[in-house]
Amino acid sequence: MHAMRVVALLVLLAAAAPRGKARPDPDAPPSLYKQYLELEDDAADEDHKESHGVRPTRSTEADQQEQTSAHWRRAGLARLRQQIQQQPIRTRAKNVILFLGDGMSIPTLTAARIQLGGESSALSFERFPYSGLSKTYCVDSQVADSACSSTAYLSGVKANLGTIGVTAAVPRSDCKASLKPENQVNSILRWAQDASKRTGIVTTTRVTHASPSGTYAHAATRDWESDKDVRKDNVDPDECPDIARQLVTGDTGRNINVILGGGRREFRSSKVRDEEGEKGHRKDGRDLIAEWRQDKQGRANASYVWDRKGLLGVDANNTDFLLGLFDASHMEYHMVADPDTEPTLAEMVRSAVRVLSKDDNGFFLFVEGGKIDLAHHKTRARRALDETIEFSKAVKMAQELTSVQDTLIVVTADHAHTMSISGYPTRGNDILGIAGMSNVDKKPFTTINYANGPGYKRPTKSGGRYDLTDDNMESDKYAYPAVFPRETETHGGDDVAIFSLGPWAHLLTGSLEQNVIPYVMAYSACIGPQAAEGFCPDPDVAPAPAPALAPAPAPAPASASKRLRGTPSAPAPPSTATDATATGWAWSDQAGQDENLESTVADKGVSEPGADRRPANKVSSVAPAPGSTAEADSVTTEAGEAGEAGDKGQDKGSRRRLRPRSRGSRGN
Repeated sequence: MHAMRVVALLVLLAAAAPRGKARPDPDAPPSLYKQYLELEDDAADEDHKESHGVRPTRSTEADQQEQTSAHWRRAGLARLRQQIQQQPIRTRAKNVILFLGDGMSIPTLTAARIQLGGESSALSFERFPYSGLSKTYCVDSQVADSACSSTAYLSGVKANLGTIGVTAAVPRSDCKASLKPENQVNSILRWAQDASKRTGIVTTTRVTHASPSGTYAHAATRDWESDKDVRKDNVDPDECPDIARQLVTGDTGRNINVILGGGRREFRSSKVRDEEGEKGHRKDGRDLIAEWRQDKQGRANASYVWDRKGLLGVDANNTDFLLGLFDASHMEYHMVADPDTEPTLAEMVRSAVRVLSKDDNGFFLFVEGGKIDLAHHKTRARRALDETIEFSKAVKMAQELTSVQDTLIVVTADHAHTMSISGYPTRGNDILGIAGMSNVDKKPFTTINYANGPGYKRPTKSGGRYDLTDDNMESDKYAYPAVFPRETETHGGDDVAIFSLGPWAHLLTGSLEQNVIPYVMAYSACIGPQAAEGFCPDPDVAPAPAPALAPAPAPAPASASKRLRGTPSAPAPPSTATDATATGWAWSDQAGQDENLESTVADKGVSEPGADRRPANKVSSVAPAPGSTAEADSVTTEAGEAGEAGDKGQDKGSRRRLRPRSRGSRGN
C-alpha cells in the first residue's frame, strides 16, 4: 500500500511539472511548426544562449592577442589618432573617377571582405578616409533598378524605374515624352566634355546596359539597346534612337574617348557574325562599329579592339579614341573568363587611365563592376563575391595610376540586393559554407541566403525543409538558398555605401540622397551647371597633406577552418602588435610582409602582390596614392551561363498574407 502511494505521488508531481513544447518531426509540414516557432520571451532568450554555445578554444598568437584588452585598446587608439590627424584636401580635382559596383550591397562588401582575407580584412576602397550612405529609391519605386539610379548618381536627378537620362516627367517607354528637351538631363560625363576634359566608360556588362548608358543616353526605357528592341515595342527607331546608336552618333557618345566593355551584338546587323562568330541584333543593317571608326578618321587617332591581346597592345600615347568590345553580350565572369580573349576589369582601367591621362586638362572616368549584380540575380554568391574582389583590384589600380592630390575617386553602388549574412558561424568559418544546424529541424543552413530568387529549395515530399547536406557549394554556379522562388532575384531597397578619396572627398559623408553624388564630384572639379555660376573651389588653395588610408586590419585568425581553394589564407601576424603613432602606420599584405607607411607623406604607394590569374603587366605609376590591398587569387572553374539580369521587369499585382505576430517576436 505504501509503495502504491509513492508511485501515485510521483505521477501527480510529474503531471504538475512544467513542460517545454515538444519538438515536431523535422520532416513535418511547415504549418506544424507554428506553435513551436512562436516562442515566448524567455524561450527566445534560451535560444539565443544556445545559438552562441561554447566557442572553440583557439590558441594562435593572433587569437591570444585578441583576448587581451590591450590589443583592442591599441587598435582603437590608432584609428582615433588617424581620424584626428585627417585633413580634407580642398584643391580642385583635375580628374574624377566614379567606380560603380552594380548591386554591391553592404552585406556583399562584408562577405567579399571575409572571402578575401577574413573578418578583419578590407577591400581596397574600404581604407578610404571618408564614407557615407546613399538613399537609392527612385521617384516611382521604393527599390531602384540600374536605370533610374544611374540618372541619379550621374545626372543629379531622380527618375522613374527603367528610364535613363530623363526626368520623372517621362513614364517608362514613352518615346515622345523622352524627346522633349526639358525632360532630358545631361550627365557629369557630358559636363566634363563641356569643360574640355577627356572622358571614358569601362564596364564588364554591355556598354549599352543601364549603368554605363546613363553617361550618354536619353531613353524612355533601358530595354532599347538596339533598333530591334525599339521595334519590338512598336516604336520607330528613327524617332527614338536606340542606345547603341546614341553612343556612336549622339552628341555626348561620339565624343567619349574610351569605351571598354561588352555588347558587340547591339552594334552589328543580325546578318553579320562578329569576330567570335556571334550574330548581331540590329535590323537596320548598320554596322555601328564601322561607323565609329569612320567618324574618327581624319580628326583623331582611333583604335578598335575586341580581345585582351589587342587591348594590351594599344599605344596609349598615340591613341585619342579607344573602343574595345570584348564579348557579343556581357563580358564573362572573371572566374570562368578566357584569359586570352577577355581582359580583367583592372586591366581595362589601366588602359583607360593611360589614354585619358594624355591631356593636362584632366578627365572623367566611369567604371562599373556590373557582373556583381548579374551573379546576385542568379543567387550565385560565390561569383558575386569574386566579382567584388576583382572590382576592388580595379579601384586599387586607379589609385596607383593617379595622385590623391588631384584625383577624386568615388566608390559606390546603384542599389542593393537581398543577400544576407546570418546565423552564428564561428570566426574563420567559410563565408560560403554551412553556418550551423537548425535547432528546429536539425538540418544545416548556410551563412549566406537570399530573400528570393532561383535558389529557392523545394520542400521534401512530406513538407519538410530541403536538406543542404549534399549540395556542392564549391561550385561557382551554386544557387544559394532563397526564401521564396523567383526566376531572378530582385534588388534590395536598403541604402548603399559611398567611399571617397581625394579633393573634396569629405563632402560625401553622412546619409545622402543618391542624386547628391554628381554635384559633389562636379564641384570638386569645377565643372557642370554650378561652374557657370562660379560655384567652385578656390583654385589657389595650397595642397593639404595626403590623407592616410586606414591601417591594414589584423589578419584573420590562423584557426580559420575553411578557405576557398585558390584563395590563400591570411598570414600570421607579427610577433608583437604594432602601435600606430603619428609617424607611421602598420600595413600587412597577403604575403605577410609588413611595411611602415608615413601617414603624412603624399603619393607614396605600395604595390600589391600579384595574386591575379593572369601574367602581371608592369604599370608605370604616376604619383601613386598611398595604400595597399591584399587581393585573393581567383578560382577558375567550368564556364556556366548565368543569364540576363532580372531587373528589367517588375512583378505586378503581388499579394502578401500577414501572419499574427507572436508575443516574443517584438524587438527582434
